[in-house]
Order: sequence, then C-alpha cells, then structure tokens
Amino acid sequence: QHMNELRPADRERALTAIARTMTETHPASAVAWLADQAEEAAPAHSGVASAWAQTEPHEASVWVQSLPQGAARDHAATGLVRAVLQDSPDDAWAWAVSIGDESLRTESPHAVVEHLSTGHAEEAHAFIHNAQLPEPEKACLLELLSTP
Repeated sequence: QHMNELRPADRERALTAIARTMTETHPASAVAWLADQAEEAAPAHSGVASAWAQTEPHEASVWVQSLPQGAARDHAATGLVRAVLQDSPDDAWAWAVSIGDESLRTESPHAVVEHLSTGHAEEAHAFIHNAQLPEPEKACLLELLSTP
C-alpha cells in the first residue's frame, strides 16, 4: 500500500532492497515474492540473481533460465554476469549476450571484455567474433580490447 505512494525511482530502490535482503536468507522466498510484483520490480531481479549466485550459482542460473524473455530475465541475467565473471567468464559471456534489452546487453558484454582484456585478450576476441551480436556492438567490444 505505502509503496504506491513512493516516487517510481524510490519504489524501484525499495523493491530491490527488499528482494536482495530476502535473498540473503531465503532465495526461494525472494523469487516467489518477485513473481508477485509488477513489471516495475524487474530491476530487482538483478540483485536477487547476483546474491543467489554467490552461494548457489547453479540454482540461480536455473531460475533465470526459467524466466520468460523480457525485462525481469534481462535484469536477472545482468546479475548473473556480475556474480560469475571472476570464476567463469565463459558463463558470464553466455549470459551477457543472451540479454534482449539493448542497453543492458551493451553493458554486460563490456564488463566481460574488460575483465578478460588483461591476460585473456585472445579469449575475449573469440567470444566477440563468435557472438550473435550486431556488427556495431562487436566493433565497439573489439575497440575495448585495443584500448590500453
């Protein structure tokens, strides 16, 4: 009830904070709660996926895969990218390029390429060249690798 009285940006921050806090103690409850929220809760999926993947990466991935294409899944995928990047850049890349929303999809592959640019540039090149991304996006990512 009181959430509806908040400005949209404040409501989004509140939903994200609630979901992330729930995830720390009981991820399944956070997922169920998010499913009952309006589309405006889509950004909260990122925090839930990221927090859950810190302790149970497989379960978090299965949950994100179960989400229908759209904003909630795209935000959840960005959370997985952040969470698995250090230990599994190939999984992070797969999630990054699966994002449908163009602005979110641009951000996530950039994070993976930046991570790989030091010491693993060949792997980043292979990811970029094999990706089903528009050529301008590929060119931008390749430029990241050539920038010192």
